[in-house]
Amino acid sequence: MRSKLFLGLALVLLTVMSWGGEPWKEKPYTAWNDSDVRKILEGSPWSKTISVAATWLRTGAQGPELGTKISIPPPPRDPDHVEDPDLKAPPPVHDRLYNQFARFVLRWESSRTVRTASQLRALHQSSSAATLGQLTDSWSAAEPPEYELLLIGDLLAPFPIATEFELKANTVLQCVGSGRKLFPSRIIVQRRDDGQILEVRFFFQKTTASGQPTLVASEKAIEFQCRVGGANLRARFEPARMVDANGPDLR
Repeated sequence: MRSKLFLGLALVLLTVMSWGGEPWKEKPYTAWNDSDVRKILEGSPWSKTISVAATWLRTGAQGPELGTKISIPPPPRDPDHVEDPDLKAPPPVHDRLYNQFARFVLRWESSRTVRTASQLRALHQSSSAATLGQLTDSWSAAEPPEYELLLIGDLLAPFPIATEFELKANTVLQCVGSGRKLFPSRIIVQRRDDGQILEVRFFFQKTTASGQPTLVASEKAIEFQCRVGGANLRARFEPARMVDANGPDLR
């Protein structure tokens, strides 16, 4: 009985260790399963989750409201209702309007780790005859000429009110320590037929006009900042952690 208990505990421990590992370091990409791919794309040093107050969802009596107070029309008065003098919490409807948050995922899409995981996800979801051989060809292909960061989320509502020009003017990669700033060379906003935003891609030059690298793997941290529609989207990448089995992967 005791041996079975120890065996069960060992299996649980192995499962936890496997879940908490770093497949981009511990496994060749040909052995990445769906769980590994999901962790790389959603919970790795190349992927950051951003949560911001969804001010664009706050509505008052006169339309969208960005202040600290929401105007909600009072309900019809009930003559039999007795007001509780100790009731200090806002009504549930206020909570739903004011305490709404939007969640975004920002990925360093040009890294070989993320590019490979993205292709593996597509391969796993495809019913075609695609094989890992095609992925091997892309692995050895030349790296992208620009840094590319991909922003996706369920509530990309603030983006339709901003043009690509405005986004470029309000987006920056800032190196912590040196203070060096890198502004996007171009931005691509992908929309559906009805105008809703699917994703936003930010591109940054890898070299300066003199041929010097704009970012180096020794950077302490790189902060992404984008102000749009009253929201301030921020994420922090640490190049020292952006390392796979083949070495630094800041590309």
